[in-house]
Amino acid sequence: MQIRFSDVPQMLIDKGIVSSLSAANTTALYLVMWAEGSIDSSKSQVSIHRARLRKIGLDILKPYTGNGSFPLSFETNVKGF
Repeated sequence: MQIRFSDVPQMLIDKGIVSSLSAANTTALYLVMWAEGSIDSSKSQVSIHRARLRKIGLDILKPYTGNGSFPLSFETNVKGF
């Protein structure tokens, strides 16, 4: 099952992993850094967000290949262009 990036913050809240939208959005941003390859695993914050994301089946320390081998999809929805 694919997880849409836009659904991640609400999933984190619904499962009780985080209690605020701000915390959920911050954790979701780590998925963007993961996809860009800019995760610095030596930072303590990475451990916090990784633990949260692993609870919904995403591990940001595994290489992101973007080929569908991970259950995450990034969608673009640009209107008017």
